[in-house]
Amino acid sequence: MVFSIYHPIQYFMKIEDFDFSESKKYWFELNSYGVEVFNYYHPLEKYVKAIRQNGFQVANIVETTVPKDVDGWAQEKYRIPNSMIFEIIKS
Repeated sequence: MVFSIYHPIQYFMKIEDFDFSESKKYWFELNSYGVEVFNYYHPLEKYVKAIRQNGFQVANIVETTVPKDVDGWAQEKYRIPNSMIFEIIKS
């Protein structure tokens, strides 16, 4: 199974005094699109615990950035991950 989450570093960059220790719903303004959206943040340990408790194991994690050979993006998009993709398999 494959699923993705908003990379935790993005919360830190957008929310003053972000607390990584608790789950919470956060609203964001997507300036480039002119819309407001929400995401739920959960500490990474909650994901790992849920994966293990349900008989899965993490096979791979990818932190997404824009490939360096793609032109035209803001510099931060090449070095700061936007999301995390988890690949999990049944144990």
